[in-house]
Amino acid sequence: MMMCRTNLQRMFVISLLIILINGNLSAELYDDGICGRPKFQPKFVSEDNRITGGIEALPHSHPWIVLLTSSSDTEYKCGGTIIPSRELNCSSYILTAAHCVENIAISEIIVTAGMHDSSVSSEMGRQVARVSSASISPEFKSNRRYDYAILTLEQPFIFNDYVHSACLSARHEYLKPRTKCFAAGWGATTGGYYKPVMEGQKLRVELPSFPAKLRQTTLTVHSHSFCEDESVFSTSYDSKINLCAGDVFGENGINNCDSGGPLICLKEGLWTLYGISKGRSLNHMDRSRSFKVNDDGICGRPKYQPKFNVSDNRITGGEEAIPHSHPWIAFLSLTHGRNLANLIVQAGFHDLTYNTERGKQVVTVSRIVISDLYMTNYDHDYAVLVLSSPLKFTDYVIPACLSQELENFPLGSKCLIAGWGGIDGGIYKPVIRKSGRNVKSISSRYLVLPKTLMQAVITIIDDNNCSNAFFASYDSAINLCAADAMGVIGINNYDSGGPLVCLKDGLWSLHGMGVSRAFFDSTQPSVFIQMPALVDFLRNITSKLD
Repeated sequence: MMMCRTNLQRMFVISLLIILINGNLSAELYDDGICGRPKFQPKFVSEDNRITGGIEALPHSHPWIVLLTSSSDTEYKCGGTIIPSRELNCSSYILTAAHCVENIAISEIIVTAGMHDSSVSSEMGRQVARVSSASISPEFKSNRRYDYAILTLEQPFIFNDYVHSACLSARHEYLKPRTKCFAAGWGATTGGYYKPVMEGQKLRVELPSFPAKLRQTTLTVHSHSFCEDESVFSTSYDSKINLCAGDVFGENGINNCDSGGPLICLKEGLWTLYGISKGRSLNHMDRSRSFKVNDDGICGRPKYQPKFNVSDNRITGGEEAIPHSHPWIAFLSLTHGRNLANLIVQAGFHDLTYNTERGKQVVTVSRIVISDLYMTNYDHDYAVLVLSSPLKFTDYVIPACLSQELENFPLGSKCLIAGWGGIDGGIYKPVIRKSGRNVKSISSRYLVLPKTLMQAVITIIDDNNCSNAFFASYDSAINLCAADAMGVIGINNYDSGGPLVCLKDGLWSLHGMGVSRAFFDSTQPSVFIQMPALVDFLRNITSKLD
């Protein structure tokens, strides 16, 4: 019969793990040759999952997760994680949240491992154990942020295809923002913490709905500065102890009865424990949709990298782009007649004359949502098109990332514009006829259009340059100004609506949308709508479209 350690040895490991959690002992990634290696690999799609509460996990693909229930309280439920012991084939230790065990008799806690469907009592692989002791973080009573505990089981869980431990991350190993990880549990999929109802000045939590089967969701780790914002977690977030994660649309996250469950990330092929679930922001309903952190693991990573020579390009209208190096750009055209049914969106192509170009996708538009402010203020010149069918992400079609809501690139930053707009004539250096100081007429020169996608490096310049060139029509609260020193590079006819993308942390992010170009100024600066205005608009309409 397989034997595990004695009680004395168990207590030594408990103390060691609490020290590790508190960060007072150096350690490498804990790998006992068994942990973090499920027989049934989890589904791990990096794109954000839009299903509220995540998706059903593959059965037994999270063999380290346990469910805590009570023999006397049917409403009691928490999550936990099997952590390694010094035995290679079993473990008696469960990491969970301290608040899950502080107000319940230890003798009443039932720990279930190897479970997928809680409604099937005879499920293969299931193991059930009672708790002999609980070691709560000593700091928890004076500082609720230290919300973790280790349970010692009366008998160990035996490792098999359905049950074994997650690996433990190393001390001082901090997850980078935008890292994709897993949360899983049997917590509520609707109601509860998720989108409470605002009634007057108070939040009302709706009755939660619980799944029978284990659910999982992919979460993106946010930066500490995001989570420390008072509108997110007020003052309850401590970057020395906590990390936070979510999804772009505020759909995915932990909910009632997910407390104590694992945040698991893939490292060096091993599923590794990086955190335990503690709580969810109730105050952040609007900003959860703010796109402040938007990296779905796909956006801004073109297979064919754009040319990005930061020296000023002297070619009028820029230069031909490397084919498919701007996979986020789309071309809008009308088949005939100016109505919605005739509007065509084309993506994934380079040469306008090549109808059968590889990677090209063509879709129609089902709905147009124009900014409500546009009717009274033309500065708010932006809209979202809802497609009749989605564009599929390939080597030729992917989205640009969305920059942080209040992020401004410093003056002098180099970014890229691209499009099939005029490379000569049009807005670019029109013929201006004057009588003395008075302008008699402005006429465009013959517009020259390219056959292939063109791009140019453009420099973000001071708002004053555009204020002087556009007079009262430039609003620095909404607009962004960019040009080149020679007045050659910029947007032109048919470039309206196109992207201004900038490179940050290796990702191409959308920092503006082209709207116009100055006639009179020698530098002919281009005007873009900057991201804060666009993000507010996207945030407001997303809730309506969902």
